[in-house]
Amino acid sequence: MATRKPSRGKPSEPARTPPGAAALAHLLDRMDEAVLAADQAQVMDLMEQLWPSRRQVPGVLAQRLSSGQARVPAFAFELLEGFAGLRAKTHLRRIAQDQSAPDLVRFGAQRRSGWPERGEAKRRLAFLASFRDADGTLVAAVKDGAAMWPPDGDVFQEVLGYLVVLPVERQQALVTRFAREVEIGAGWLLHAIVHLDAPAVQRAALDELVRMREPGAAGAIARLESTTRDAGLRADTAAALQRLRIQVVDPSQRVEFPPFPPVERALLSIIDGGGSQAIVVVRRWGDGVFLLADFWCRDDWGIRDTIGLSRVVADQLQEVLEEFEAEGVDLVEVDLAAVRGALAGAVALNAATGHRLPPVFECWEPLVHEAYPPPEGEPVVAPELEDAPYAARQDLVRSSGRLLDHAFFASWGFDPGETSQAMAGVPPPRGGRWTDRQYRPLVERLVDPQTCARLRQRLRRQAWLLERSGDTPQRDLALATAASLSGAGPADLVKHPFVRTLVQRSVEDVLAEALAVLPFPPLGPEEETSD
Repeated sequence: MATRKPSRGKPSEPARTPPGAAALAHLLDRMDEAVLAADQAQVMDLMEQLWPSRRQVPGVLAQRLSSGQARVPAFAFELLEGFAGLRAKTHLRRIAQDQSAPDLVRFGAQRRSGWPERGEAKRRLAFLASFRDADGTLVAAVKDGAAMWPPDGDVFQEVLGYLVVLPVERQQALVTRFAREVEIGAGWLLHAIVHLDAPAVQRAALDELVRMREPGAAGAIARLESTTRDAGLRADTAAALQRLRIQVVDPSQRVEFPPFPPVERALLSIIDGGGSQAIVVVRRWGDGVFLLADFWCRDDWGIRDTIGLSRVVADQLQEVLEEFEAEGVDLVEVDLAAVRGALAGAVALNAATGHRLPPVFECWEPLVHEAYPPPEGEPVVAPELEDAPYAARQDLVRSSGRLLDHAFFASWGFDPGETSQAMAGVPPPRGGRWTDRQYRPLVERLVDPQTCARLRQRLRRQAWLLERSGDTPQRDLALATAASLSGAGPADLVKHPFVRTLVQRSVEDVLAEALAVLPFPPLGPEEETSD
């Protein structure tokens, strides 16, 4: 019989026998007590005791959640996702489908499991209909979300998702219940509801915000006033703002909110070729746990979408930020004043273009401020540089084509569909050499005054980011290019080095894409045949 050689290291500890389901349940009961007592040291100690049985833990947690035994369901869900890993979605779906489980637990399981891209509205309605008390569950979810500070934007987002698929009368009734049963804690959700596409519901939310004198409501209401196309609703928002400005005389009626978690990072992405920009704010909840808000803007629209995550661990946060890098999108470190300036500019675009704000924006917007409600006189920095001092820098303009070699401009180009149409009838360059025969018709078709103005503003915004990154030579080149586009006529644009390079790149991209989708590779010289 072979014998095992002794280890050269420390003597190995005897293997611990994994405890049974009853023992695991006892450990989880103790962990619930530790969480409720905010005893982090005890939680970590119990976590270590759970670890040897990590394969059995997800099943026990799922059973506790479905049976209503978990005293802190949110924490139990976090444990389940952590221990189950890739199989967490399977457990979550089973809990969500278990109609014997408490409604609020099923709500939480489905929220974490997610929804399909197609048929979401129909599925949400069917899921709500399977609850014992659907509206009461939504109210309870809002209470849970409001019990945290800052409020749980993930939960509020999910409630909004259900609210928008319901009939207007039911939406109105729920708005009243949110305000009366959750009171001031429902404020952030009501900020979002004022942007729903239902005037009766919007007015109900406005009335409740004014009744509660919700301290941070003025910003959301002012944004509604500037972006709504409904003249009557605009008058109602103006009246609501006027009523909110009346100061509360009794100090006992003032609501004091705790400070926000500290800012970990504030980031602006570079302006991409379509004029899009991501605005990211990360706050630190505690050791290794973060809160993230990601706003997506476009310069022909304004705020397009907002995504937030209330609690992410360091690895998850790193994965989110690495996705930008994988897509070739550079992120620049900024401060909150610049974030506020970027968002203010984007909201102004929503107003100018007539695109209403996505309601979910208001679930996360408060996090870009120093405190809640936002303090008066809070600094706001527009992340854009003035190009007038560079108006005479023709030496830089002559080199402006090289600007597109910089990583910040890697995605810049004209719309592929528009470029493809503009190419019709343009003669191919002889010997690969472009001349005015190619540039003139393409520039005339692709660069109208509106496009020229948009390019100029993108360059000024990109110049701010270049300066923030410490790249002053490219900043100067971008600003000189921007200044040269001001008032440029068709003849100037045809000869402009930056415009020429941008047009040529766009055409080459279209041709490369066309070659990539050919059903077979083009014949090479050695493969050509003759009849």
